[in-house]
Amino acid sequence: PAELAHLKVVEYRQPLLVVVTLGAIVVLLAVPHVASRVAIHRSKKSGIPQPDSSHFNLRWKVVTASYALYVLNIVLTGIGLWLVAKTLLGASYHGPTILFLTGAFASTWIFGFLAPGAPAGLGVREGVLSAWLGAAMPASQAIILILILRIATTLGDLINFSWGSVIIARQKKLAQTATH
Repeated sequence: PAELAHLKVVEYRQPLLVVVTLGAIVVLLAVPHVASRVAIHRSKKSGIPQPDSSHFNLRWKVVTASYALYVLNIVLTGIGLWLVAKTLLGASYHGPTILFLTGAFASTWIFGFLAPGAPAGLGVREGVLSAWLGAAMPASQAIILILILRIATTLGDLINFSWGSVIIARQKKLAQTATH
């Protein structure tokens, strides 16, 4: 958005992407070692035997698949936002592109995630997204789009929570019947 265009970091988007990606890979490589050290420290403090260190290894296929699914989630949300924006603005759509809306959603999700004290980024995501959409579409449609996004993501969270709860309950029930 125009509010961010004056920042120097905007000129270095590609190198920043590379640095952040490499940083994430380094963190992922360090996680097993840090987890092992924390477990050793906790076991010495509490007197509980140390856990098997093989539990601290990352399975890269799982990490890669999780990352790919998360990217797919962000892209699908961007496509969904574009479809809703296209519907809101009608046949003469001259609004933001799919790429713009995908990037806007991804950045708002990150800001919302990092904001302390904002459950699910409540208010933060909406504020940042309104800055992104301010020049890209009329304010009334932008507000409706932002509200639809919040409702959709909240409903999605509730559906996933319910679905996960049912699966966990079934697994517990199966485990109980298997032990009896």
